[in-house]
Amino acid sequence: MDRDDMLNLRGVPQTALAGDVDLPGEAPPAPWRTSMRAVVWQGSPSRAARQAAGPVAGRVATVVGGLISYDDTPVGPYDEIVGVVGLLSGRGVAATVPFIAVDSPASVVGGRVNWALPKTLAHFTGTPATKMTAEGRDWSVRVSVHALGFSIPFRTRGRLVQPWPGSGTRHARVSMAGKARPALVRVHVEADPTLSGWLRGGWHLGAVLENVTGEFGRAV
Repeated sequence: MDRDDMLNLRGVPQTALAGDVDLPGEAPPAPWRTSMRAVVWQGSPSRAARQAAGPVAGRVATVVGGLISYDDTPVGPYDEIVGVVGLLSGRGVAATVPFIAVDSPASVVGGRVNWALPKTLAHFTGTPATKMTAEGRDWSVRVSVHALGFSIPFRTRGRLVQPWPGSGTRHARVSMAGKARPALVRVHVEADPTLSGWLRGGWHLGAVLENVTGEFGRAV
């Protein structure tokens, strides 16, 4: 992927990079192994989610939002917000990411080059266990977390599918394991409908994730 393609990946308008953004020239290749903490919440399928997913095939099954604090990655610690559209594709569910932002320029380059994730830059405050806010140039998302019950171990694997410049789509395997505690998550989104129309505000069922390790495979 050349630099022009890397800077102009498909995503919702909120992922556009500023013209004067200063980014590293390269980033570590996949696979990436990480450790993290996060809050995630589930949303509803919608026409806006199908539009956000763009050329990735499938019927919308779910929407998932997440605010993540990475404690260890190949480019160091950073925070991230992500909006995922889950699509029924063949016999399984594939995930595509039309919205994602981080506070690490190195992560922006790594996400774009390795997986065609349209990462942009944002500012973060708080912690995913209680309250956390992400703010970009023309959008903000803040959450308040009300954890319930006890943490239980989890392990999951999935398939990330992203539009790839000049070659349709590519997919990568993603796996995670850790502990999850059920939660009610109150989400407030300030953005135009290209984001707020599918990553919706309000109360959502979700989970606080702790002691999570993950692996993000190479896109093929």
